[in-house]
Order: sequence, then structure tokens, then C-alpha cells
Amino acid sequence: MSKRFTATDKWRDRWFRTLPPEYKLFWIYILDECNHAGIWEVDIELANFIMGLDIDQETAINHFKDRIQIFKKGQKWFIPKFITFQYGVLNPENRAHLSAIGLLKGEGLYKGLISSLNGAKDKDKDKEQDKAKDKDKEKIIGKFFELLWRRYPKKLGKKEALNHFKASVKNDEDCHNIEKAIDKYLNHIDKKGVEYQFIMNGSTWFNNWEDWIDYEEVEDIPRSMRGPMEFIREREDKLNG
Repeated sequence: MSKRFTATDKWRDRWFRTLPPEYKLFWIYILDECNHAGIWEVDIELANFIMGLDIDQETAINHFKDRIQIFKKGQKWFIPKFITFQYGVLNPENRAHLSAIGLLKGEGLYKGLISSLNGAKDKDKDKEQDKAKDKDKEKIIGKFFELLWRRYPKKLGKKEALNHFKASVKNDEDCHNIEKAIDKYLNHIDKKGVEYQFIMNGSTWFNNWEDWIDYEEVEDIPRSMRGPMEFIREREDKLNG
């Protein structure tokens, strides 16, 4: 009597859990009746006789969908996940795997299976590399923000400032522009003698830093040459911070 691994968590698998009861039993039957390469010679009549059910082949195919590979004009079904579950990665140097590899080669399934497995591995590697790149990028962005934050005079709302920064600084051009913007704002504070209480909170400035990219400082008009409108604008500027 041959023995095989069984997935005890299949009862929590949404796909398996939502199968009609008779097709749950049929799926388990196929996993027990297929050969050790995961290939089942289709015999619905025998399956129904043994299980005492009335399984419809087309309905079964619809339920099992991409979990089976139909070949030999429908005479055989192959279960690709059977291989990975029972053996892991097939190794030609492993004597226990050789028989399964021979059966798969005989049916022309081995090359496609290996390509599929390698493709899945490559995708996993790509995902890991992407994650690593994202982490590196996040570190760089974090360090750049810290450098800007050190320069900013009113350090209120750092968490919100960082969130605004991450949302608006996406590439090298943005990095260049925000440096340009902070230079202009610091120059504005210094040149106008803006008092601390009127300097924008860090969270506010980092939410609106793009307004300062093209900001041009307006030269003060000597008091002796100021008219009423200049005086009003000056007072509004101070009130608005």
C-alpha cells in the first residue's frame, strides 16, 4: 500500500471549502487514485461506482479549473501541485524522484512543469529584490528628510511633515526642487526678519513646499516712498505670517 502526504489544512482552504460535498470527495479520490507523478487516467464511471455518487465530468472540470491540466484528448488529468506538495522541487539526482520524472517525461509534462516552477521561483526572487529596493529607497528618503528637517527652524509636526514629504517627493527632480524651496524660504525668513511665531510649522511648510520653488523675493520699498497700499500689504503679510 502506497502512502502519501495529505494537506490537513485543506478544510480551511476557501476553494476546497466551497466545493459541493460530492466534489470534495471526488477531489480526494483523484489525489488518492492518481499515479505518483500526479497523473489520473480519467474514468468517471469507475469513480462513481466506487464513491456511490453521480459525478458529472464537465461540472468537475469547471470546479477544478486551473488545478488540473487536461491532456491526451481528455483521457488524462495532471495535477501540477501534486508534484510540489509530495516532492518539493524534483531533483534528477534523487532516486526517489526519478520514477516520477520518467512518467512526466513520457507524457511530455516534465519540461513544462520545470519551466513553470522556475518561473515561479524567478517571480519570487523578483519580488524579494523589489522589496529590498523599496526598503533601500525608503531609507534614502528618510535620511534626506532628516537632513532637511535639521535645517528647518520651526520643528513642529514632524510626523505629518514626513508624511507630506513622502507623498510629494518621488524622484530626483522633486529632491532638487524641495532643496531649492527650503533655501528660498530660509532666505525669506532671514531677509524679512520673520519672527519665530510667524514661521510656518514644519508640518505646514512640508505640505506646501512647492509654493516656494519659484518664489521671488520682492525688494522692500523705502518707507519714504511707500503709499497707503504698500503699508496695507505689509500689515497683511505680517498678520498672515
